[in-house]
Amino acid sequence: MKALILTRRNTIKVGIALVTFINLLVLLLLYFESGSSQASIIDIPSAYLYSGITIFTGGYGEVFPVTFYGRIIGFILVFFHRFFVLLVISFCIYKVRDRFRKRIKH
Repeated sequence: MKALILTRRNTIKVGIALVTFINLLVLLLLYFESGSSQASIIDIPSAYLYSGITIFTGGYGEVFPVTFYGRIIGFILVFFHRFFVLLVISFCIYKVRDRFRKRIKH
């Protein structure tokens, strides 16, 4: 069971790896979308806008990929959205459970 618990050092390593991977996805998204004349993702800020909105909210649709590979990257970013939502929910449940345990002990 102790092997499943992430230490602070491992958590930082996983966080750095995720940020690096997401940055790579953003750059690939910009590369694939820059070749299309219909693309709404035309520069780095719009690529990060699309990626951030997709990861944190699931996407609004004002900026979207139009190429095949851009849409595949968008699908991967939606997967990260699901992971992010699960992470936030599990963190909140952990905090609520911890507070109830402290109240019961006192």
